[in-house]
Amino acid sequence: RWLDEGLAMFLSSEWGWEDNISMTRAVLFNNLIPLDEIEKMNLFPEGKAHTAYAQSYLAVKYFLDNYGIKAFNMFLDSLSRRHSVDSALFAAIGATYEGYETEFFDYLRKRYTFMSLFIDTLYIWIILAAVVVIGFILNFLKKRRYYRRWEEEDRLQSRDFDYGDPTKPEATDDDENKPWA
Repeated sequence: RWLDEGLAMFLSSEWGWEDNISMTRAVLFNNLIPLDEIEKMNLFPEGKAHTAYAQSYLAVKYFLDNYGIKAFNMFLDSLSRRHSVDSALFAAIGATYEGYETEFFDYLRKRYTFMSLFIDTLYIWIILAAVVVIGFILNFLKKRRYYRRWEEEDRLQSRDFDYGDPTKPEATDDDENKPWA
């Protein structure tokens, strides 16, 4: 079943950011699904089924990227002659089913790490939004401190000097009629 689903996804180019997230979570939380268990995909909950589809796609892609189309055609040819998956894999790449799965899982563990979450665009936007919100909060707090300091300075300034009536500034000039000495 992993081969059928993986090949279908590979040929239709059905791979998106949610598949990257699904695989990263599966690797980080050690929830990789053995390839032979993917046969029961219809019984899986939605999240696990999504991981199974993504893992199937990657199993096919890994095979093609590492062993080439010729080995993949040999594998399919052996399967069409009713050979077991184990013997078909051995004929095509020289590895047993278990060996291929171990090699594939090692690849997944190296490819999907904690940093994969940050590389993904969704998380970049979430982090960027959080940085902007934090920036606004810090800016608001800084301005509030300045306003409080200004209010404190205004409160402490002397108020006993009379500047006169601000509507008639000419009335405060007491030196107008006195000669300069």
